[in-house]
Amino acid sequence: MSDQVPPPWGDDPLSNHLSDAEHNTRAASLEWPDVYEVQQRAHALLLRLGEALESEQSDAQHIGAPRMLIHRSHSAILATMRLAMSGQTVEAAAVLRVAIEQAWYALHIASDPAPPTRAKIWWNRDDSPEATKACQKEFKVGTVRGTHESDSETTTLGVGILHPEPVLVLSTIKAAVDVVMGLTETVSLIYKEAFQRAGLAQEFNALREHAAQVFRARAEVLRQERAHSARARPE
Repeated sequence: MSDQVPPPWGDDPLSNHLSDAEHNTRAASLEWPDVYEVQQRAHALLLRLGEALESEQSDAQHIGAPRMLIHRSHSAILATMRLAMSGQTVEAAAVLRVAIEQAWYALHIASDPAPPTRAKIWWNRDDSPEATKACQKEFKVGTVRGTHESDSETTTLGVGILHPEPVLVLSTIKAAVDVVMGLTETVSLIYKEAFQRAGLAQEFNALREHAAQVFRARAEVLRQERAHSARARPE
């Protein structure tokens, strides 16, 4: 990208939309600095996970597929946060599903009883129509969900046009942070030794406690605001 300062947005519908989205994103970080701090810590944890896996040798038997999928999940989580902060909460939920699916795919490949069979199916998915069908069959939602839920140690990843409604934005951001928690635990299962060497358990637990405290406090504020608004309505 150029370092030059871009010109102001034009006065057309698309330019106005993009300008409003940028404004909402920045405004959200200023309106809820505590929530933004949680997002910053979540991103920092995922960066640390990536660093811990950078030279992980045990990934060789799966041809690097789980590590690549973990990075894709991280990217989708960032996109979710940005969309949610801009006000595009419905679209953010769709992207967050991608983040969850990438984590499931990573675990499914890492749980392969005969590696690198699943990894090869994944990497070769575009080689031919037959390869594409084989990948669709192996990585269909029911199959990867079954792998995810079969491990008693795995935490299930669930996610309980501009519309910057605070409840929707905050709930979507919370969902993204919850997926960060799930992705981190998934990585700890796939790359146990790397996770332990990097000492990431302490950062994970600290983020989980911080996020719970912040979102609990924000939920209480929203409840109080709704109660006050209801009392203020004329008969």
